[in-house]
Amino acid sequence: MATPERGPTGAARPRPPVHGFSTRARLIAANGNADNHVMLEEDNRYGYFSLESPVLRQALTAMDAWLISVTADHSDRPLTRKAAAGKPADLTDACWTHDTQPRKITQRLTYDNRGQCGKLYPAYPTPRLVAGAPLTDDVVACHRKPVNAADYAVDFSTAELRRLREIFPTGVCDWSKTGYGQRPLNGTWQALGGTP
Repeated sequence: MATPERGPTGAARPRPPVHGFSTRARLIAANGNADNHVMLEEDNRYGYFSLESPVLRQALTAMDAWLISVTADHSDRPLTRKAAAGKPADLTDACWTHDTQPRKITQRLTYDNRGQCGKLYPAYPTPRLVAGAPLTDDVVACHRKPVNAADYAVDFSTAELRRLREIFPTGVCDWSKTGYGQRPLNGTWQALGGTP
């Protein structure tokens, strides 16, 4: 188990937020946008998911208002449009500094760690992403392909390439294909509220 990195306040910083970016990438793949997705980053001075965190309390209040707005929209617009329209204007991507009195920085959080938030809360790839998986990280059991030196951004010596092929005798993941047994989504907006 990794030891959490400590910030200047001595509070543990959160685990890298890469999975939030995977969620966002999946929403974009399914809907063409992620208008219904917000990411907030703060250090762990209050513990994970603690209601002592003013950030979490404000986020839950905003999410409640957002859901109430969506369920109150009885128009014939698709649910994706209702969700985008109902999002509170002040609920946007943001992070908080590690200062004793944290300061909010409002900016879109990005996987490539741009901006101040990217410096404060860098996202690190999982081993699967390093191996070439798409950011959606939605392939569980991959199809295989033979090891091909041209697929890599490094130059392998003959011995290194032979060793790589020995390590992966059945090939490496072919991330251009969907996974074994993977099926298309049955919609991303299954239900909001009670079922009919």
